[in-house]
Amino acid sequence: MSVRDEDRRSEQDLLVDVLLGLRVDRVREFMDGVGLPRSGTKADLRSRADDALTSGAVSIDELIDYLDRVEPWGRQHVIVLEADPSLADGWRRQDGVRRRLASAGLDALLDRRRRQRLPEELALSSIVINDGSIEIVAIERRDYEERAPESDRLEHEDDGQLLTFKAYRHVVTRGIVALRWNTATRAAALHISEGFGRYDYGDAADRFGAMVSGFLDFDRFAAKDIRRAIRRLHEAEESGKPEARSHRVGYTSHGGRAVEATSPTPNTSVVGEQVVDDALANVAGSATGRIGNFFWLPRTGPVPTSSPIARDLHVVILGRDARVHFMVPSDEQSITYVLHRIRALSLDPPFGGGG
Repeated sequence: MSVRDEDRRSEQDLLVDVLLGLRVDRVREFMDGVGLPRSGTKADLRSRADDALTSGAVSIDELIDYLDRVEPWGRQHVIVLEADPSLADGWRRQDGVRRRLASAGLDALLDRRRRQRLPEELALSSIVINDGSIEIVAIERRDYEERAPESDRLEHEDDGQLLTFKAYRHVVTRGIVALRWNTATRAAALHISEGFGRYDYGDAADRFGAMVSGFLDFDRFAAKDIRRAIRRLHEAEESGKPEARSHRVGYTSHGGRAVEATSPTPNTSVVGEQVVDDALANVAGSATGRIGNFFWLPRTGPVPTSSPIARDLHVVILGRDARVHFMVPSDEQSITYVLHRIRALSLDPPFGGGG
């Protein structure tokens, strides 16, 4: 086997690892799309996909294209941003953007399909311009260890002492960091696919900013104040017109003290027990939203029929950090909708209702 074949095989193994790390329904969707049987366990699906890639019946590019489509909408942390008004100058027209990128030696990235696979360091993958919006995507390889207790073992030493060996599985994933920016409205968001262990999302944002500094001043994107959205979602529940079900709500007083309440189960709301409702109401009136652990409800909001959310979507809003965590894989329409509603609920007065 040539060195190139070995490299390709290693890349194939890593990409199959990424595929099998998705929800099983996503894996079966890929199998359907490339004409492979979708039945069996994940081990069966892995073997089938690996054989098809090795034989050439399915190409690595087909796998990458599928991952590019579904991975960006998996579990992720989103930093909600707002661009400086003048930052869009030179970014609204494709010819202007092309000149910017050409001067930085990056014009080949414009509107290209993402061909970057698993770089060791965060690397630009594509830049897309579409109807006044800009998407800048970077990809990185992420390695972490997860416990594999089924492979633990015990051994006795000669002196009779018992040794316990704990096993860990080495896992490789493809991390995505993507800036999505509406140049007309100034709304922007940095989407960072979920990391594991001690993955640092602030550091990921810093690395992204440094990487694009040759053609975009990332420091001119400021964190959006979304603390008001927590209170308004909570108030909508209290009024009997919930847009999201709260599992945990927390406020910070002007003196810096934190007060919060958590419902007994994720399927029940924080709202509904008078003594707790009264305590939170007394605090909320003179405090700011600190944390909101919500399940966004289907077909709710100012225009329920416009909501793309099909089932409860678990979202955690961290007000101080201007960060929204999407705790389960979703889809582009639902994530975009929730971020739009959080922005609307953060306005004073809120646009489109919301309490």
